[in-house]
Amino acid sequence: MSAKTAIKKYLANHATFTSAEVSAATGISTKTLCSAAFHMCRAGELVIDSRNWRTVTYRATTDFDRMNKNFIFEECRSSAAMQRVLSVYGVRV
Repeated sequence: MSAKTAIKKYLANHATFTSAEVSAATGISTKTLCSAAFHMCRAGELVIDSRNWRTVTYRATTDFDRMNKNFIFEECRSSAAMQRVLSVYGVRV
């Protein structure tokens, strides 16, 4: 079984994981699982939930994580104060 398959199978029953937990459950080396998790995170399949020194906790992505929208800037642009600033520069939002 590949490390990626082991991670997906572990996530079917758990919300989050560390490479040590998956390693204990499957017997695959921690280094291999860390590498696979890193590549899955870069591909957008996983999200880092928390970090505690060397221990990284991952979770599966949700629809909210997949959205590439920055809500803070959208709220700022739609405020009345920012509308006045943007009107000076001739920008319409």
